Amino acid sequence: MMTQSKILRSRQRRRTRCRLWLLLLVLLVLASIVVIGGIQLNVIWLESSEDNWKVIDLVGLSTSESIVEEGRKGSSRGNTPKKETRRYAYAFYATTSAYACGAFVQVAQLRDLGTPASIDFVLLTYGEASNNPGIAEQASKMNVIIKRVEHLPILGVTAAGNDKRSGRRPKDQTAHNTYYTNVMVKLRVFDELYEYDRVVYMDTDMMVRQNLDHLFQENNLELAAAKVTNRKNTDPQRFCSCFMVFQPSIQLWNRIRKYYENKKQTSNSAAPIMYDMDLLNLEFRSEVTLLPGTYGMLTAIWDNNHNSTSTVAVDATVDDGTRKWYQRILQGPPGSTLPSQSNPVHAKSRQELFQESLVLHFTPNKPMVERNMANIHRSQPHADPQYYATFEKWYSLASYVCPFDGQLSNVHKYDKHRSSKFERSNQYSDYFH
Repeated sequence: MMTQSKILRSRQRRRTRCRLWLLLLVLLVLASIVVIGGIQLNVIWLESSEDNWKVIDLVGLSTSESIVEEGRKGSSRGNTPKKETRRYAYAFYATTSAYACGAFVQVAQLRDLGTPASIDFVLLTYGEASNNPGIAEQASKMNVIIKRVEHLPILGVTAAGNDKRSGRRPKDQTAHNTYYTNVMVKLRVFDELYEYDRVVYMDTDMMVRQNLDHLFQENNLELAAAKVTNRKNTDPQRFCSCFMVFQPSIQLWNRIRKYYENKKQTSNSAAPIMYDMDLLNLEFRSEVTLLPGTYGMLTAIWDNNHNSTSTVAVDATVDDGTRKWYQRILQGPPGSTLPSQSNPVHAKSRQELFQESLVLHFTPNKPMVERNMANIHRSQPHADPQYYATFEKWYSLASYVCPFDGQLSNVHKYDKHRSSKFERSNQYSDYFH
């Protein structure tokens, strides 16, 4: 009996040892899986990190040692983390549906000219433009960002539109006109776009002719604006707030806001009525970089077809005043690589000057006000062909991108079978690319 008992105990001990060895083997296998898996995960993390580190040799190194070692290798190779992508935007503002249409026309034209999707389009709205659901719907379709902003009143004018100096409305009635009453809303672009590294702002009563994306790469444009191209202007440093390039910052906005508030407190004195362009010129005239007038050329240059084949510079048949006027338009800031300013004294006809233009500013006639080509021809029956071409191009784009404006959306419609790209009639096809 004792012998059988010993045999049973011996068998039990062997079974127990086998179970222990089996358990130990299982634990070793699990431990190996965990270790190998951990190394593989770290390899994946290292290979996909922003620094693009790659594990070259993990033999004999723990996971943490591998990371530290590869960090040293990456540093010695001069690898640095990728910089955050810079953000750019074109910005507009509108307080009515008609001028919102102008913004969408600009967006369509810029995209047609090659502006990439990486550059945003932002439309600041106030008043009727903020309350029209059709504008928001169209903005969504065109990937335009809408920002609703608060009002800023004109300085020197009461809420009723009266001149604070006299208590009466100005004779020309412009101060209480809807467009001019809301024009100070433009200043909000300096306070609403801090997320961007650089902004190109344009009024919506303009028409882009050439791609403008180079302005996001041009150096020394912390604050720049197109020079005034009105022939009557005698101030060579005066700029037009219709076209500006700036780097948004709280410091820049604080200067504008402070100047505005100071003028607001004293606007009941003998000071004249002040608009956005007046304020910006008074505060920044010594600091702004003047862009060539080609970024805001008045369409009025071509609204009267008088001797359009003559040259406008270095030509004995042109008076000295005209020659100097066009030189001022074409001249850009010294040392820049901006277009349309490399040789400002070269002889040019009005036709050639039109081809130099990058952005046209509708003055005095505006397509969103005149509403159709018939009114344009009636108002300016003797204009140059390129003048009519500019309006016709605007109306052709508006017919596609302004469905919220029933009148403009039905102006100058084209056949549905034509290319989806925005088109114009053949009559003026030479003037737009």
